[in-house]
Amino acid sequence: MGYEKAIDRFFGAALHPEDWPAALEDIAQSLGADAATLVVGSSTRPTVAESPLIKPIVAEYFLRGAPLDPREARVRPGLGEGFVDDFAHFTQEEIDHDPFYQEFLRPVGFGWHAVACLGGEASKIVLSLKRRASRGAFEPHEIEAMDKVLPHLRGAASAARQAWGMALDDQLATTARFGHGGILLNQRGRAVRVGPGVPLGDGLALVSGSPRAAYQNDQAQLDLAIAIATATAAPSDLPPPPAVALHRPSGKRPLVVRALPLDGAKRSLLAPAVAMMMVTDLAEVRQPPADVLRTVFGLTPKETELAIRLAAGDTVEQAAEALEISPAHARQRLKVLFDKTDTRRQSELVMILSRLA
Repeated sequence: MGYEKAIDRFFGAALHPEDWPAALEDIAQSLGADAATLVVGSSTRPTVAESPLIKPIVAEYFLRGAPLDPREARVRPGLGEGFVDDFAHFTQEEIDHDPFYQEFLRPVGFGWHAVACLGGEASKIVLSLKRRASRGAFEPHEIEAMDKVLPHLRGAASAARQAWGMALDDQLATTARFGHGGILLNQRGRAVRVGPGVPLGDGLALVSGSPRAAYQNDQAQLDLAIAIATATAAPSDLPPPPAVALHRPSGKRPLVVRALPLDGAKRSLLAPAVAMMMVTDLAEVRQPPADVLRTVFGLTPKETELAIRLAAGDTVEQAAEALEISPAHARQRLKVLFDKTDTRRQSELVMILSRLA
């Protein structure tokens, strides 16, 4: 199999996580291995994707308390190096006496690795190629061939992360258009992106990337909501994401926060975020655009001014004072607004206007 197809499949799987098994199978076959895994950050079940042959072995490793993989502590591949095999970090004697190699891998037929870092900073993306014990360790010329493909795999990983970043930015922008702020969270519950319209500083802050409420009782509820949204369990196995009210020292109406899991991004392994905090500012009054009111309802400039004041929560008397007209004059204009908007009550008018905000 050519390298090109394997690289294309890798990039596609990063955007469509259900394709990871087939993509990693292609990578393994094209690079002379029998299986492959992709790990992001620490090795836990939700942060690992695997090719079909190794899947039951990976599941057994996490389920039955297998001997700890010594590579977890010792093997730290970086972007400054290529693929490294077992002998880059272990002697033959260490391998011969290590429980993971001898008691776990050898009985299931595997025994050799070649790993490389594909990218990442706080959470590294590590590709691990695996070979059956009977085939022997990877030879230097095989590692050299892998290293020629490595820049392409790193480029695919980088492009996939950028694509996910743009998709999530679009989601933040869409959230803002509907009057909510958005904060993207990584697996550790830290903010990686803050969207427009997030009212930080009064009831909500970010401290070293961690969302912080102004009051301890609110913080406990916020931590619970974030924990549910970023949990590695399936959404169906978790309680519904709670809405959290964050009270504000200023005395303004509270912020309402919902932490929502981004399931597709979470399963992709390469997306920068796995959840989004949607923040609604109950103190914010969104006003309908004047040009939209004039276009949709045929309002005059004066009628538009009154409609905007009413949509902002003013009474007729308050609007009249702000517009420097008498309350009686304001009520006359209100009747015209009823006619032009096909409404009968001020509450109905305000509801329609708010939907245009």
